[in-house]
Amino acid sequence: MANRGSKSKTSFFQSMKFVIVAAVVLLIVAMLIPLAGSLGQGIQEDVIVGFQGVYQPGNHQYKLRIEYSDKSYQEIPMKKLPQGLFVNRARSGDVLTAMNVPAALKAASQADEKGLQEHLGTRNNVTAFMHPFSSKPVGYSAKFLRGLASNKINPKTYGGPDIVPGTVPYAKLPGGVLHIDTLSHGNSLAQCKPGQTPPQLAALSSGS
Repeated sequence: MANRGSKSKTSFFQSMKFVIVAAVVLLIVAMLIPLAGSLGQGIQEDVIVGFQGVYQPGNHQYKLRIEYSDKSYQEIPMKKLPQGLFVNRARSGDVLTAMNVPAALKAASQADEKGLQEHLGTRNNVTAFMHPFSSKPVGYSAKFLRGLASNKINPKTYGGPDIVPGTVPYAKLPGGVLHIDTLSHGNSLAQCKPGQTPPQLAALSSGS
């Protein structure tokens, strides 16, 4: 008697449904338990060298321009500033304030508080609970820190980290950069919160 042919049944673990379910589970796990990262893994860091207010006469828009060590910059909205603060003109026709004017930070905080915090390194710069896809971690160059100090600016006032003017030991900064979003050893990423002293600065100031 001939054997009857039988249909092969694909198990659940070999099916497309399992692949989809597994992918969803892994995504949820990644959101709940973010993986630690470090600058040593090649993660890029935005190192700020200064900021200035920008007025665009063509469309009457005001923006805060944050400049980085690689010559790039980013702009975020800013509330209107008195025209007397705009003292330089760019080739593009934009007019600019002097570098690191406190009024520009205040105007940007009024226009987009959370956006400014992210650029200052105190919001969404490091992967966290329910936020697996972070922006870049942030560092402050010695040049920027001196600019803040000369203008008596503590970024904490505008939702940034707590860096009291005159308290930074510049000679101790590795590579001339204070890492904002790292642990005290300046490598493993850790989100600095609004008003928090950067762990690396706290360690350098205490001599540890």
